[in-house]
Amino acid sequence: MRRIILAALALCFFATPVLADLDTSGLTAQQVADLKAEIAQTQADNAKRPVDAKPVLSPDNISEYAKLGRDIGSGLASTAREIGVATNEFAQTPVGHLAMMLIVYKLIGRDLVHYVGGIIWFAITIPIWIIFFRRMYLYKSVEVKYDPTTGKRASVIRTPLDTSDGSVAGGRVVMFIVFVILCTVGFIVTFSGN
Repeated sequence: MRRIILAALALCFFATPVLADLDTSGLTAQQVADLKAEIAQTQADNAKRPVDAKPVLSPDNISEYAKLGRDIGSGLASTAREIGVATNEFAQTPVGHLAMMLIVYKLIGRDLVHYVGGIIWFAITIPIWIIFFRRMYLYKSVEVKYDPTTGKRASVIRTPLDTSDGSVAGGRVVMFIVFVILCTVGFIVTFSGN
């Protein structure tokens, strides 16, 4: 998923079409011919070079995952063999749980930390941003009325800001920029693994 997002971003930001021909007015005919020959050679070399991108799911990929699972199992079995306990019994012990946790962490721990960190980032920063935005740029005042018999909140009256003079427009733009920055940092935290 991360590769797809990075590829899409690369296409959006770094792939720019050539809109004009190369200006060769200051070059001699021999220099232009040499330049064209070098361009043709580079294109031929690039066409011969294999593409490193693998599909997300392929028979080769499946065999890699199968090998990975087999390696996890053999690592657990060898650990159990070293201490002289059957593998199933070892997996149920606290040391077996710790060994499995370390093996799984070694495989997916870094990505898991980034995903959990990103979720925590969004869960904390976005509600705080919403609270600040509502308090500073949506409502002038909030009046809470309580029921005198029960003491519980009966109603909330929100007085909207007067935006006719345009005094809050700049603040709203700044808050939007802060929101974009918070989201960008959250995406960087979430998807900055390997």
